Amino acid sequence: MKIKDVELISQKDEQYIQYIDKLMLEKFHLRDSLETGAINEISIIFEKFIQEYYSQNVECSDSRILHYKLLQAHGGYSNCFRELDVVIGKSKHPRIIVEIKVTTNVDKMIKKATKQISYSHKLMKSQWLDITPLVVIVALGDGQESEEWNLSSFNKILNIPCQSYNSIKDIQMIVVGYKELWEFGESIGLTEGKEKLYEFALNEANLLIDNRIRIKILIANKVPREDWPRDLITKNHPELPELKTYTTGSDGLNELQYKLSKALNIKID
Repeated sequence: MKIKDVELISQKDEQYIQYIDKLMLEKFHLRDSLETGAINEISIIFEKFIQEYYSQNVECSDSRILHYKLLQAHGGYSNCFRELDVVIGKSKHPRIIVEIKVTTNVDKMIKKATKQISYSHKLMKSQWLDITPLVVIVALGDGQESEEWNLSSFNKILNIPCQSYNSIKDIQMIVVGYKELWEFGESIGLTEGKEKLYEFALNEANLLIDNRIRIKILIANKVPREDWPRDLITKNHPELPELKTYTTGSDGLNELQYKLSKALNIKID
């Protein structure tokens, strides 16, 4: 992979806005086929809470779009954009990048989040050698336990780096609980009108966790799948796609838009 011209830009940058305008069509066609659900909606809200907490306590940059040019197989460079959840430091000298995830399955999310931030870290190290990657995972729902991670106090996300964090492939990681995060949102007046959504999301989360525990017990007892309770074998809702890396080619389309247009048999102007 050969890249050049790595930089951090604002979401108000004109070339990024032009790209997002094209992306809107993609989201329009996905809207009817993918259900967001309360968990996905509360995840966006929790992400904003964490961003606000960082901005209140450390210097953060508004330039959270990683822009770079990637050499294509056919020759020539294409513009790529990658959204970062939090950038601590200045746009010209960022110190820490943060990936935020809200999940009912921390064990599974650790691998996904680590892979995502590893890619961003690799790109940014070509420009900033001392950049530090951090994953903040919010454990949504009750009863999530594992020997692979410990639940930390919410304010610990400021202690970077910290030996109490788990470390995977040189990536700092911390898992925090949803209750403290919600309480912080309440303290700064960001939860008004969202209480029902929070309740629905928590109910969804606890149901998913309970079902996962039930399935583990059935598997451990070697119960054939055809003998499982019906509610455990119904088809799950599709997950929302990861839309954080965007690449534009000479035709103005990014790779995901091109694949979607073929799959959906639509034409993107």
